[in-house]
Formats: sequence, C-alpha cells, structure tokens
Amino acid sequence: MPVGGMIDLHTHTSASDGTMSPSELVAHAAEIGLAAISITDHDTVDGLEEGQAAGDELGVIVVPGLELSTEYGGASLHLLGYFVDPDHNQLAERLLWLREQRRLRVPKMLKSLAALGCLVTEEEVRLKAANGVVGRPHVALAMVDRGHVSSTKEAFDEYLDSSAPAYVPKSKLSMPDAVSAIVEAGGVAVMAHPGLRNDEDLDECIDELVACGVEGLECFYPIHSPEQVADYLAKAEVRSLVPTGGSDFHSTTKQSLRLGSGIDNNLEIEFSVLDMLADRAGVDLQPSNRR
Repeated sequence: MPVGGMIDLHTHTSASDGTMSPSELVAHAAEIGLAAISITDHDTVDGLEEGQAAGDELGVIVVPGLELSTEYGGASLHLLGYFVDPDHNQLAERLLWLREQRRLRVPKMLKSLAALGCLVTEEEVRLKAANGVVGRPHVALAMVDRGHVSSTKEAFDEYLDSSAPAYVPKSKLSMPDAVSAIVEAGGVAVMAHPGLRNDEDLDECIDELVACGVEGLECFYPIHSPEQVADYLAKAEVRSLVPTGGSDFHSTTKQSLRLGSGIDNNLEIEFSVLDMLADRAGVDLQPSNRR
C-alpha cells in the first residue's frame, strides 16, 4: 500500500450522482497517480465494497466515507464522514430513511415538470440511477434524453436548481443527528466546503458543529480562493480540527471538479491529512484492518 503521495477525500460514484462506477473511479485514481481517495457518495455507502476491492487490487487506499445533507441557519450544510462502518445498524436505518425520502421527492419534481410541458416518467429516472440513490442529476439526464433540454446544466438552470420552478426541497437529517450518524458509526465528521455557504456566522456554525462532535473542516476545495483556504486553515487550527480537502469529483466531463485537482489543477492534498483522519478514527491504514 502507498505510504505517501497525493490524495482526494471527496469523490462521488454512480452509487449516488457520479457517472463512474466505484471500480472505474478507483481505476481513474490509480491512472492519475493518487495514493488514496475517499468515496463519499450522497446518503449511501453502497459503493464502498466495490471501491475498496478495486483499491486493494490497484494499490489505492479507499477510505470508506459518505456525504450527508443537513442545514444550519436556514442554509444547506453538508457533512462528510470518514472511516464509517458501512454495516452499522443505526447508520443503515438513517440512510434507508433518506433513500425513501429521495424516492418520494422524484414524483413531486416530475409532476412540476409535467405542468411545465416536460414529461418524464419515474421509470426513465430510475433507469438513469441504475441501482444508485435517485436524485436531481438522474432527472436531468432523463430530460436530456427526452429532448426537453440540451444538457444537464440547462436542466438545472431552467428547472431543477433551488430557485427554479420544478425544484422540490429534499428531506434532511437534523444537523446533530447527521453528526451522530457519522460518529456512532465510528467515523470522523467533517464540515464540507464552507466556502459554498457565504454566511457571516461561519465561526458560530463551526463552533456548534464542533460541540456536536465534528472533528474536521474541508479547507481545500476547488472553488476556495487562496484567501479562503488560509482563513479556513486558521479556523481549523484554533479548534484542533483536521484540515481536509477534495475535488468533489462527479464526472470527467465536469472540468471544474477534476479528480485530484482543482479548477487550475492546483488542488493538492497531502497524505499527511489522511494520517490525521486515521489517527482521529483510531484506524490503521493497512488493508487488512481498515474499515
């Protein structure tokens, strides 16, 4: 197993809203020379077994993770969990509830789209999701196939984004419950991409997260400016948080979020970050006994 090199701790596969299967993602990581990645699919751990098997075969450490959506101060807040036990009963129950809420959300979106002249069926959307968690990206893909839009970007811009007419809010875990879901499953909870919030109460938000059990802050992220990175690193240091980072990779066609890199190929996360996370989780990175 690699003991150094660059890593990417924020990636998505076809188990949620990415386009690559877990094994394809790991193969891509190996091809570009990453020493480790974490698969952090939205509200599911279904891709972890396949991803870790591919990692063992290709010499890439695959950290079991996930990304949960919650909110703080009326705005969306995402939490990353690292080294979670995918077989933990309480985590599985929460993820099952979230999956069901996503399933119930789709018909509401499709009803709104139909009223706007964009007919898409649930079966078409499910086919796009394969066996993964159904979400807006799959609705967007079905809209493209139907010819309602020319691209998934147009689907989001015109219909599915939070300010668009067919948007339906998704059910979320409460912030304390989302943190507990990660911590109880043996994981390390991390606040994702703070730069996406743009709120003035970030310090207050981070302090409340820490009080709930969060132990990391995603300082390195493609759209974070150098000034933001410096600010987040300072916030992490004063609170003894692990300063994590990742590309939020979904697809090779989404050029602003490339695996292992940022917009200008300048996102470099050192292996020492993973060592810090593993230490917090009490996990040995050797393949025989990592989660």
